[in-house]
Amino acid sequence: NHTNVIKFSGPLCLWLASALTLLVSHAALAAGTATLQHQGVEAYGAGSYDQALDLFSQAVANKPEDATALFNQGTALYRLGRFSEASQSFAASAGLDKNLKSRARAAYNQGRALLAAAGASQEPAKKKELLLAGNQAFQQALRADPGLKAARKGIADFRTAYAKVKEQETQAKQRQQQPGDKGQKQEQQDQTGQGQQDLEKKLTEAGQQQQDMANQSKEASAGKGQEGASPEQLQDKAAQQQSVRQSLEKIKEELSKDQEGGPDSKELAKELEQAISAQKKAEEALKQGDLKQAQQHQQKAADSLQELAADQKEQAAQAARAKAGEEKQDDPAAQASAAGQQQENDQGREAEKTDSTVADILDGEKALHEMRRLRMKQQRPASGKDW
Repeated sequence: NHTNVIKFSGPLCLWLASALTLLVSHAALAAGTATLQHQGVEAYGAGSYDQALDLFSQAVANKPEDATALFNQGTALYRLGRFSEASQSFAASAGLDKNLKSRARAAYNQGRALLAAAGASQEPAKKKELLLAGNQAFQQALRADPGLKAARKGIADFRTAYAKVKEQETQAKQRQQQPGDKGQKQEQQDQTGQGQQDLEKKLTEAGQQQQDMANQSKEASAGKGQEGASPEQLQDKAAQQQSVRQSLEKIKEELSKDQEGGPDSKELAKELEQAISAQKKAEEALKQGDLKQAQQHQQKAADSLQELAADQKEQAAQAARAKAGEEKQDDPAAQASAAGQQQENDQGREAEKTDSTVADILDGEKALHEMRRLRMKQQRPASGKDW
């Protein structure tokens, strides 16, 4: 069993990217690493992260298969800003821990470390690679513990960060473009937008097919579909999986040949290879009758395809917004309307100013008239007789 031994600013510090917690294993204590673990926890709590890392690393060296020592090593590395190394420690911990909830925590922290490493990277390609790896870690955490809400938040943060990187790449390309014929440029934009929509549709359909197959395998492995476990049915499922994979390979081949798409198309083709690889493993598992393994690989492929479809949808929306902005700038009628509205607003402000000036003048005249009336009244001789 794993228990939290240090609490920071909140009761669920493990779920905060800036406040990761530590774990101590009673089994590890019994195995002779008690002193190192205890000293490491004390050093970490005192903010001496370098010292804590040294102690936890010694514990790992003494017992490389200790998932808790690896987890705590990753936490200290994260605090020191060594995010890539931290992600490796968390990944190793997740791979060794038998407790599902502890494994989910390690995978979640791995995802957070990868997102932090992406934020520190200056290379767009490297950023995307780290972000995608972080998303896979969050997905792994959810599979180990479906109730881990922090992992869902991590996935949402991944999507936001990934869309931002793609937008920055788009803006950089637009700045590099040389001015040319507007009609040709507009035609290229229209073709790009339509291509993104078509690709998003294909990826969405493939992702849904893959998700359906993953659900069927899950039900069959749980005993809800015994007829799906017969050799004939398993072969049929493997054939279906192969069909979905081949359709995805065609998309990848088209992207690889797309010269106009440039680095984006090649990058997407590379990302599709991850889903294709998972599909191949699912086929082999189905042929061997291992429905559980097949379901895991199918779910991984489905998650990857759904993320790519969401990314294409966002890119298409950004292209549509950019096109609408350019059309508004180039539209003489829209410009004239905006200029007319501005002139009308200016005239309104001038009218308000004039009205205010007139009111001030009238008020001043009334005040002057009243002062004269009072002065004249004071200068009049007192009425009545003095004899």
